Amino acid sequence: LPDDGQTWLLKSKGSAGGLGVKFAKGSEKPIPTEHYFQIYLEGDSLSACFLASENRVTLLGTTEQLIGIEWLHAPRPFLYCG
Repeated sequence: LPDDGQTWLLKSKGSAGGLGVKFAKGSEKPIPTEHYFQIYLEGDSLSACFLASENRVTLLGTTEQLIGIEWLHAPRPFLYCG
């Protein structure tokens, strides 16, 4: 875990939809091989979809992700719900 004053997430490599995501703590050493760190940034959760070929990249679209909304049955902070 970098000691740079930033907030970091610990994420599971084999998971999706926000399952297995938690705030990292300095005690997360050594890093389990099935996990990785990602810097945490405040703000909206956004996603982008790209189409890439050998010589070109095209942005297909962007979305705002709904996460951690209890009435959409996503009671945990990083759980995707729409």
